[in-house]
Amino acid sequence: MVETTARDVREEKEYAERVLDDMGLNQIANWLRVLPEDRWEELFVFYWPTLARKCGIRT
Repeated sequence: MVETTARDVREEKEYAERVLDDMGLNQIANWLRVLPEDRWEELFVFYWPTLARKCGIRT
């Protein structure tokens, strides 16, 4: 089992924000920025599963 550190989570979230910004989806990127660090990935996958996959998030 791979242990995920807070730094890894932050880097993953920043990467997803950059990808969304590059796609012109600034409002969704802003939404990600305000989500809590411990729940952002779960919420992102729930509300935007296709975009989450495009950002490298796997469930």
